[in-house]
Amino acid sequence: MDPTDIARRNPARVERALSSVGQLYDQYFRCETEGIDHVPGDGPAILFGNHCGSTYTLEGPLLSVAILRRYGTAHPLYYMVHRAFFDVPVLRDFLLDAGAVNADRDTAVRVLEAGGQLMAFPGGDRDSHKPFSERHQVNFHGHTGFLRLSIRQRVPLVPFVHVGTHEALFVISRGERIAKALRLKKLLGLNVFPLTLSFPFGLSLGPYFAAIPLPSKVRIRVLPPMRLWELGYDDPDNPEQCRAALSMLTQRLQDELDELAHARKRVLLG
Repeated sequence: MDPTDIARRNPARVERALSSVGQLYDQYFRCETEGIDHVPGDGPAILFGNHCGSTYTLEGPLLSVAILRRYGTAHPLYYMVHRAFFDVPVLRDFLLDAGAVNADRDTAVRVLEAGGQLMAFPGGDRDSHKPFSERHQVNFHGHTGFLRLSIRQRVPLVPFVHVGTHEALFVISRGERIAKALRLKKLLGLNVFPLTLSFPFGLSLGPYFAAIPLPSKVRIRVLPPMRLWELGYDDPDNPEQCRAALSMLTQRLQDELDELAHARKRVLLG
């Protein structure tokens, strides 16, 4: 079971999963996705956005429903996934069939060179475990690998933002000091050891916990593709240029996220 094997993706398995995940999209989370036509119908691309929901990151599966309904399950959609998820046996098989790949540069390059599209969350585990009070903040924590890859491979970036996924459970603290003390970065590649509040088990400490996500209404907005090299960001080896590009992208997404959050009246009912 190799998480770097991009040929493992199984459209038939994706088709079967789409039915059940689609019900969650329609009925449980009452998800609304706008701008889905901004996702290219073919050719390589990197989709990226804000990350929420602790271990139960819902935005990837929910956005996938909209994309695969639009283009079909043969659409070459892949997901950059933290290696810790591949340590769970049953989940690992499902992820590999769905198109999940290890979040490393070499695998990403192979996906793009094969004409695939990557969904990435540059903020990583720090972003997905941000406290509830910061749920509407975009923070990629200085990670520029995704945009450098886009420039180097000359593939467009497709930004997206979402609200609601971080309200399906509540992150109280990232627990970064605990993670550092336990040396989780070296052992598991994790920067966090979160304290969360979720249904039905209440308070949980640690990255692995049982929970039933609450039926928070989710809204997703996909933005037009961006070609950074056409905007003057054409040197992936220039740190200052990459930091400037990251700042520009962060502000672009923050503006859109602020608009979605401002229109949100209630936490669970949206």
